[in-house]
Amino acid sequence: MQESPRRGATSEVVNRCDLHVHSIHSTDSGNYALRRAHLGESYTPPARVYMLFGIWEGRNGARAQESNELACRLAAAVEPGLLATLAECHGIEPAHTGRIALSGGSDDHGALDIATTWTDAPGRTPVSFLASVAAGRANVGGGHGSTTKLAHAVAALFVNAYRASDTQLPDTIRAQVEMLFDRDAEDAEKRHREIADLSSRLVRVLGERARSGGVALTALPGAGRRLGALAFAAGLQLPYLATAHHHAGSRDGLGAIERGFFGASRRVHEPRVLVFTDTFSEVNGVAGTMRRLVAAAAAGSFAGSVVVASHEPAQPGIVTLPPDWSLPLPSYETLDLRFPLPTDVLERVETERPDVIHVATPGPVGVCGLMVARLVGIPVVGSYHTELGPYALHLTRDVLVAEAMEVYVDWFYRQCATVLAPTRQVADALGARGLPNVGVWGRGVDSGLFGPERRDDELRRRLLGEDGRLLVVSVGRLSQEKRIGVLLDAHALVSRERPDVRLVVVGDGPARRELERTASAGTVFTGALVGEELAALYASADVFCFPSTTDTFGQVLLEAGASGLPVVAAAAGGALELVQHGRTGLLVEPEESHALAAALLELAGDPALRRR
Repeated sequence: MQESPRRGATSEVVNRCDLHVHSIHSTDSGNYALRRAHLGESYTPPARVYMLFGIWEGRNGARAQESNELACRLAAAVEPGLLATLAECHGIEPAHTGRIALSGGSDDHGALDIATTWTDAPGRTPVSFLASVAAGRANVGGGHGSTTKLAHAVAALFVNAYRASDTQLPDTIRAQVEMLFDRDAEDAEKRHREIADLSSRLVRVLGERARSGGVALTALPGAGRRLGALAFAAGLQLPYLATAHHHAGSRDGLGAIERGFFGASRRVHEPRVLVFTDTFSEVNGVAGTMRRLVAAAAAGSFAGSVVVASHEPAQPGIVTLPPDWSLPLPSYETLDLRFPLPTDVLERVETERPDVIHVATPGPVGVCGLMVARLVGIPVVGSYHTELGPYALHLTRDVLVAEAMEVYVDWFYRQCATVLAPTRQVADALGARGLPNVGVWGRGVDSGLFGPERRDDELRRRLLGEDGRLLVVSVGRLSQEKRIGVLLDAHALVSRERPDVRLVVVGDGPARRELERTASAGTVFTGALVGEELAALYASADVFCFPSTTDTFGQVLLEAGASGLPVVAAAAGGALELVQHGRTGLLVEPEESHALAAALLELAGDPALRRR
């Protein structure tokens, strides 16, 4: 843990005295320093602490590991030449001339971590023991601090104060609280897990109680009790969130102090990333991207990347969080909005210790990831995947709902240090809306899976039937916002001139039954297809059609193109960048089905154009 200073460190300090002193002074607990200055109290920066104190606490059981380790590195760097340099810079006579001695202790105010952090030094009596510590002959050991340990110490103090006021704990939890907080534990870490588990169970029970009864007028008599349960549930999580923020504040500036004293680190490592998503196993573009990330992480391509989702089966590369509660997303029968406990998210972030948090969706899982990242001071990257405002308008036909959704989405992404759009066109639009630092995170296509060589003549004959000559395919979710109805109308228009054109619609969704009922003759609905089955269908078709205007990317456009298909697409969203009009396909005005039909007829009547 301790690291000796570089050779020649003293001469470097002499040459860069101002840099060292000012860097250390300006980055150490800046907010605290300002408060002390306003109170008219003296503030001692670390450079002066070097000269005034010969014994430091190198390991504090309530302090974050990063703080403890940096304190030990700074102490190990002290030597007489350095003290002389700092004395000259500050005009202060050092109070000692040797190296900094270290001590350690649990700093345990809740009686939960007694002797779990310690100082080990030779000595038969307290006096000889302390003399060994002062002489620098001690070793420090044991655990570092954590949000959980500090939160439980606060909780223990609260419980003891509560009982000291002659107020009894509720009977439902009294025995458990007394067992967890009053009895000594042989394993402190296990005891902390037990306290955290009890807290989580109580939060879930109270949350369920608060949600029961709904919002109807008949539920009003119990509203006060339910609000009280909700407030109590929030109160149980508050110590964890508050202590996480405290630890984040104590870590603030550590990197600048380290760089200011030791110089830029030569250690290079891949940044560790936690990616939070509200969709993973469902069939949609975002979920597909998340699954590809997990597969790449499991294969070692992104070894530092872990996807965090809720209520997903365990597998390499993914962390699953149990939902506190969930509700189905309106008009999206396969996707539930799952709400994890913020404290569960916080625990996972502290366990994984990511350098960056990536929020892929603005749903409850993404919001929890964003909230915890902001709370503990981890930079946030957001990726933008769906035009939720137009999506909400298609679903509700309510302009106010759509505008409110856009306001929320803009707020969510403004909390991110960087926003990643799927195409340059979308990035420019987001920048025009005032989102900061918008970049492009493009997508690829698996050319080993999707290619013309997958053509299946037997499949093609089966789909065309006896009288079919041209096969048009569309792939996507069957819902109103995907505008499959516009495609069906276009096919009906095409069929008047070219009854030999067949339409194959691949996918599933809430509008499937209605779409099947209204589809014209020559239309086949296959349901959802994936993998080689989907790749064979692409390669066996003649034209791909994409009527959606709410997709910011459109992965299916790349899959169709890789399969050798010309594309007819609405001139909106990702298609504007992924389809080169007149070269790889035809872009049409998205408003009416007539334009879509005209483009399909143009390709149907010109085999050379299709091939080109």
